[in-house]
Amino acid sequence: MADTKISALAAAGAAAAANELVINEAGTSKKLTMEQIRDFIAANSGVDNAAVATQVTGAVDVYVTNSGLLIPNSRLQAKTVARWILSITKSTAGTGTPTFNIRFGTGGVVGDTSRCLFTWPAANTAVADEMEVAITATFRTVGSGTSAVIEGMLRATHELTATGFGGTALGSVIILNTTGGGFDSTVANSILGLSVNPGTAGAWSIRQCVGRLDNLQ
Repeated sequence: MADTKISALAAAGAAAAANELVINEAGTSKKLTMEQIRDFIAANSGVDNAAVATQVTGAVDVYVTNSGLLIPNSRLQAKTVARWILSITKSTAGTGTPTFNIRFGTGGVVGDTSRCLFTWPAANTAVADEMEVAITATFRTVGSGTSAVIEGMLRATHELTATGFGGTALGSVIILNTTGGGFDSTVANSILGLSVNPGTAGAWSIRQCVGRLDNLQ
């Protein structure tokens, strides 16, 4: 059978998972399916997670459901960035000083070590309120021992001004920055996630949590 130029072949009606392409693997011609290409792209792009139900918290530190981002082994690098968006409401009960933690470990649980701690600048007040929280974590460095360092930023916008999530004399926008201590980022199957503690008498509903890990090597 004579060779045919690719440009002379009939056009496919649409791409399908079972379609095959020709590749060069170390000097040997082989075939590859569209499904394999799709899986390769998914495995080498960012990592996503999202909650599909409201999480109700009490006055204790809890791991935010589906905030965990499973880090592909050996793919962290300086400039890798994790982002989370949370939608939170509080009841009239909460009057404590909340804390948020970025946690790194293999469990995806509240027992994973905190690598960045954010402490609210004032106690909440006994007023119902609604809030959006955006947390960003950037790896300044990565590596074994105590080489890895995360720079964290929390930005919160809430409905009320000086009450509810705000606390006395706080505005409706709160910005917190923190630099974490050094740690080992090379542990296999590690997870980067969040925990929150509403504080005294806290009664929060985390209505949404969306997480994304980008700029992997």
